[in-house]
Amino acid sequence: MTGKNATEERLRESEQRFRSLTELSADWYWEQDDRYRYTYSSDSAAGHMVETGSELIGRTRFEAEFDWPSDQAMRDHRATLDARRPFRDLVLRSRKTGRWGLSSGEPVFDAGGAFKGYRGVGRDITDLKTVEEQLRESANAGSATSRKPRANSCGNRTPMAPIRTSRRGSATCSATRTPN
Repeated sequence: MTGKNATEERLRESEQRFRSLTELSADWYWEQDDRYRYTYSSDSAAGHMVETGSELIGRTRFEAEFDWPSDQAMRDHRATLDARRPFRDLVLRSRKTGRWGLSSGEPVFDAGGAFKGYRGVGRDITDLKTVEEQLRESANAGSATSRKPRANSCGNRTPMAPIRTSRRGSATCSATRTPN
């Protein structure tokens, strides 16, 4: 094997390792040009944030059909990109699929230091967002119920009625029961 062939083989192996690790750590990966337009979106993005991987090509994240947490979040993200800084954990919701995505990216520069765009990864966090919403609804439902204190194991309706535990682990009341 010549020096050139060995170098090409090492490059192929390196690219394969990169792709393999990326696929293990993310649901999809993407690339953007110097004007933040998507130039690549892996096929695995389909069904998550987009219906097809090619749907984003030529569009920016700002033009895509994503719901942002706020207008300020959108402005802050654009400022981060314009400053050529990496970003982590950008949360967006797809208007098309209804799914939630978490995206992180880093700027790409050529050998001369010229900005070439961004590349990054995304994960589907819809299940996490669903659980968060269920917990929020549960907490709201709990706060809307009666504020009447519940009886503790002593039958006492005071919030902090003393309870003693014997050496054998059985609980006994150390306060007298208050009337209901």
